[in-house]
Amino acid sequence: MAGNHLFEDSTPETTVSHLAEMARIDPLYRDLYLERARDLLARLLPYQAYLQLNKGAALLEESLRQSRTAVEHGDWETLRRLAAQIAFQRRELNEKQSLLELGTRVYDPPPVVPDLFSPGIWGIFGAGGESRADLRGKALELLAALAAAGADEEEFYGARRSHFLTLVVNGSEGVGAERLGQDPKTVKEEILRALENGDEALLESLLQAMAEPGDATAEGAERPAPAATPPEGRWGGELTMPFPADALKRAQRLGLAPARLAPALEVSECLYRAAHYPTHFEAASLRDGGARIHVPLPPAAESFSRALREKIELFTLHPFVTSSGGRYLPYMVEEEVLVEEFAEGDEADSPAALVTALGFDRRRALSRLQLERSLLERGPALLRSDLGLDPREFRLVCIPHDVYCRLGQRYGWGEQQVWTHFDGYQLLREGRFRALVGGDVRFGGLHDLCGIGIDDERDGVVARFAVVRRSRLDAAQRAAFPSGSRSCRPGEPPAAFAP
Repeated sequence: MAGNHLFEDSTPETTVSHLAEMARIDPLYRDLYLERARDLLARLLPYQAYLQLNKGAALLEESLRQSRTAVEHGDWETLRRLAAQIAFQRRELNEKQSLLELGTRVYDPPPVVPDLFSPGIWGIFGAGGESRADLRGKALELLAALAAAGADEEEFYGARRSHFLTLVVNGSEGVGAERLGQDPKTVKEEILRALENGDEALLESLLQAMAEPGDATAEGAERPAPAATPPEGRWGGELTMPFPADALKRAQRLGLAPARLAPALEVSECLYRAAHYPTHFEAASLRDGGARIHVPLPPAAESFSRALREKIELFTLHPFVTSSGGRYLPYMVEEEVLVEEFAEGDEADSPAALVTALGFDRRRALSRLQLERSLLERGPALLRSDLGLDPREFRLVCIPHDVYCRLGQRYGWGEQQVWTHFDGYQLLREGRFRALVGGDVRFGGLHDLCGIGIDDERDGVVARFAVVRRSRLDAAQRAAFPSGSRSCRPGEPPAAFAP
């Protein structure tokens, strides 16, 4: 297949590079790619050595500054000493430059990476000349190389390959050669690979797609996808599966309790039928932006409260993403989650085991940058060891806004003068992000939704965590929306976001 050059060098350094690139292309599982990358990179460049290299780069810059001063003052003796020092520092940095760059990508990643395959996100970010078909092709190559380099993760990499093979891009449908934007020879090789690996499900989907007439997109053309797929079919059944009994016992020790979210499908239907391509707003308050700009809502929204209608407008207009980078349009399906249920105002007295496990000694005055980095670094291992849950299926996150709202009445949240960190971000111009917070009684309580800087450490924001199924964060699965059931009788307002 194309891209066999990736197999020519399977050193640990190249494997780390492949993992870091997959963390960019496939952010739904970014924490797992980075976890594996850190394990491998630690053998080549331990974290403390990375910090030392970074310090060395700063020292080199300082030496250059001192040398310029020495020249200005004619201090040739000092300049001679500095020249030798600069040569040594530069030589050491040059020798380890590639490792330093890898260290930056693995040890110091950004808090969130946009999912370029998520509806509406591509139009904001693009990829500097790369099409989504290019990105998908690169993902297939990288995952094949990773599977060949690490048998212990071969099943996971194979599952992600299956995902990208069947992923719809450029407005096309199915997984035929024309529809995938791949050379037919490549797809034939994928069929042979599926046959050799005994992957019957993938083999059947490939054969079926090859047999069906395609709706080819002209080569090089980027056919725009809608901002949101109209709700049809069913999705989310796996979200109602209860947590294993052993996990519930362990969760209790961490201060996590199971909670079942009631469905409110009318709200989701309105969200998806009214959703636009997301638009940038630089207003100081999300509330102001949502209140001033109105979108036509479906007739079902006539029974909603004004606050709920404005909330729907916020989500349909603003480019919100989850911590996994996909567009955040809440799905109000029935769902099982684990949440910290302590009362607002009692943060200091709430169980601290989970906070400690994440490396913190408090819940307040933590920036989203600190929280997200800890969740990326410690979340998978914490799920695996402390809760006995598979991090490929579950993820530890700041509580999502819709989960907070749907449980808020039960626990009395949204009645204090305090903000709560919510999973997700608002996208701003030039690739910047605002972290989502809300719940302050002064600004709407459960309806309150705001954005603050990712490095904001103000005292009035509290961290509350939840364990959710990773599929809730998978924007690709949301093409099939749950329908055919109701959360309330005709004429009644939905329970979701109820104050």
